[in-house]
Amino acid sequence: MKLKEIFNKFKNSKYKKEIITITVIVFLITVVVTLRGTHAYYNYEMEPVPIFTSRVGNFAKQDIEEYLASQENSGLETRENMEAREDTLRRYQGSTVNNYICFGTKNKNDCLNDQDKYMYRIIGIDTTTNELMIQKKEALNTKYFWPKTATDWPNSTLYNGLIGNYFLNNKEYSYLQDNEWLSYISVHSWQYGELTNYNQTGMNLFKTEKDLLNHFNSKIGLINLSDFFLSYSNDATCSTANACTTSWMFIKNNDPTPPREWAEWTINRYDKSNPYCIGSQGQPYYVAGDELSVRPVMFISIKKLKGLGTIKEPFILYNELYKRPGATTGDTSPLDKNTDVNVIFYIQSSDTPTEYYISKYVPASGYKVNNVASNCIPTNGSITKYNDYYIDSDGVIRIEYNESKPMQVVCRIYYDRVI
Repeated sequence: MKLKEIFNKFKNSKYKKEIITITVIVFLITVVVTLRGTHAYYNYEMEPVPIFTSRVGNFAKQDIEEYLASQENSGLETRENMEAREDTLRRYQGSTVNNYICFGTKNKNDCLNDQDKYMYRIIGIDTTTNELMIQKKEALNTKYFWPKTATDWPNSTLYNGLIGNYFLNNKEYSYLQDNEWLSYISVHSWQYGELTNYNQTGMNLFKTEKDLLNHFNSKIGLINLSDFFLSYSNDATCSTANACTTSWMFIKNNDPTPPREWAEWTINRYDKSNPYCIGSQGQPYYVAGDELSVRPVMFISIKKLKGLGTIKEPFILYNELYKRPGATTGDTSPLDKNTDVNVIFYIQSSDTPTEYYISKYVPASGYKVNNVASNCIPTNGSITKYNDYYIDSDGVIRIEYNESKPMQVVCRIYYDRVI
């Protein structure tokens, strides 16, 4: 039968509408069957891309300030409290605060077992630079002059000792000569100078110190008088004995055996012949040519922290970018951090603190995660023995907590089309 005759019969048929409907249904079923079971490949920005196409993901950046503030009973002041004194340093204030941080090691046990070497406390976070101002928890093992002769801070024997063999070049703190750790320490503009009236509230004392014209750029310094006052509160007046001895910063609350009976130097002076210290009863006084305890202060620039800030779970610097394991599971075709897809930071789960997730949502309706085909490195099969990751069908990639876990992971995540 010729095509023209078939068309005329169809045209004149009383079942024309039914035939068209059946034809459309058959066509749609054919399309569904064809598409069903095919894989779509997504990058972490949830954009569909052809399978095996590579793309480098954007690196996430941890908000250090938000992380510090999120810790339970952290003791970090509010932004409003900071802004009331026209400050940019958001400080820890009070008697019991969770601001312990390890510096010089990323091994928590080393830090806890040798606190004199590695343990510091965070004075605050600079909200403009994201740098942490930290103070050594315990005093240096020797007491030092600040100094006998009338001179200013940059020319003092104490400052030059701190950047020399007292601290920065002291082999006892060998990590300070390590290029990695040294690179974390920022060059900071330290305010110093003569301060004749310390009988003020912490807020007013801070404003008085801001008017001092003396500034000096260095990696190492000491606390100002106002730092000690403000470690207690904005309204603290620490000019009388025992008024502020419960402050977290008071040396007696950090060092059980300092070299000089809980009296330590500050960076301020009454005049060029009389530098200030915080005395053993927690009040400032000035003294010429004495030997007192010293706790160095630094500003550090970091990318990421982990930990709770408590004495048992101190903050740990966590700046590793990538660790390539020697083996993978699942799709074993080569993965490369520079050319492959989905180089992603771990995000800690707020619901389950011991888990980290990468992706929270299925990228689009009509898809579900293919758990078998998807894979990440490092994986539970890697020779570096990282803890397991597992991928849920709800689109969440979870990785169990591990002290040595790298900061980024490379993943291939496959989704099945669901019709």
